[in-house]
Amino acid sequence: MEYPEEFSKETRARIEAIKIRAGIDLADQRDLTVYGFPTAGQMTTFIMAVVGAFGHEACMLGLPRILPIGQDLWTVDRIERETIAFLDDFAIEAYLAKGDLKSVVTMHGKIQKSIRDGFLLSQEWRDFEEKRLVIAEQQASPPSPLVYDPYPPLITVGPVPKSDTAIEIGRLRAECRITLDELAEETGFNQSTVYRHESGETTPQPWRISKYEKVFSKILKRDIVISVTPIRRK
Repeated sequence: MEYPEEFSKETRARIEAIKIRAGIDLADQRDLTVYGFPTAGQMTTFIMAVVGAFGHEACMLGLPRILPIGQDLWTVDRIERETIAFLDDFAIEAYLAKGDLKSVVTMHGKIQKSIRDGFLLSQEWRDFEEKRLVIAEQQASPPSPLVYDPYPPLITVGPVPKSDTAIEIGRLRAECRITLDELAEETGFNQSTVYRHESGETTPQPWRISKYEKVFSKILKRDIVISVTPIRRK
């Protein structure tokens, strides 16, 4: 897949990690179906997991506080346009590799409107639209002077919940003035794992919490204790 040039290598890696994870889940489910082919519902879940990750990263480019100096802000229109384009391209790629491509594309090689409409009715797309609404509201507010911080905690927009644990990890990393990559190196975890912990996607296991505490304590030169709370979902 080709990504927009504004997507950093870390951003692309996060999306690819979710793509791989979703692909593994799809393969496990496919083994349980008749003839070993994924169902339409399974394909939608796989595709929208990856598209949701892309949409989240696109929304981040609409938040001025996390943009490097000199990088243009993505408007809400561009966020939608780029995400729909990615959806169309990735759906074709996914069906070509894992499903029946002829059933979802037109004679001109485009995704069928009925198939795309089904994707746009998914919960993942609804979550994306709610995030985009937050971006629109923030962009509509009067601008204020912002200084680019290369170490900001990850920003979660929309209805995605974050546990106290995720908030603390982000706050402590920012206080330590280290990047996600540097925290991953210090802890020995892979970068996508650290991203999921700080974004609130997953709650780290106790032994991982202990590792975070040791790293933060070493850098900040004081004893750090991180509270362990589950992600609060509606």
